[in-house]
Amino acid sequence: PQSFTVVFDTGSSNLWVPQVGCKNCGYWWAGGKHEFDHDKSSSYVADGADFHIQYGSGDVKGIFSVDDVTLAQDIVISGQKFAEVSDAGGLGLGYTMGKFDGILGLGFEGLSLGGAETVFKNAIDQGLVKEPVFAFALGDNADGELTFGGIGELVLV
Repeated sequence: PQSFTVVFDTGSSNLWVPQVGCKNCGYWWAGGKHEFDHDKSSSYVADGADFHIQYGSGDVKGIFSVDDVTLAQDIVISGQKFAEVSDAGGLGLGYTMGKFDGILGLGFEGLSLGGAETVFKNAIDQGLVKEPVFAFALGDNADGELTFGGIGELVLV
């Protein structure tokens, strides 16, 4: 398995991570990113369609691919279409220095590019979550929590 740290984004619906050799994806001495190497995956399937998404902070470009994706440690989504980004220069210094590798979109299906089903929709369709909901508990200068397939218990004091 190859591990990535992603930003969970409710304003987009695609999953992307940098591919080996990605341009403008951090530097070894600052903001270095984990890069996806499809040669190290036994479940990788080439797609090859172009991927280009525009965020408020800029754009990223790459190609679509298909592979198994694991959320946390136990939600294994089979055959997930995602993007291998080859150039993240449009995101600028915020991405270069950021402590994340890619983005996992949690937005509605209609926002998804390239006909890719969202990671969460595939988890639902594959029966991997108890309920078709997710919930955030944002931390105030502390860790937050994201729960897939239900809602966590929130205690207000």
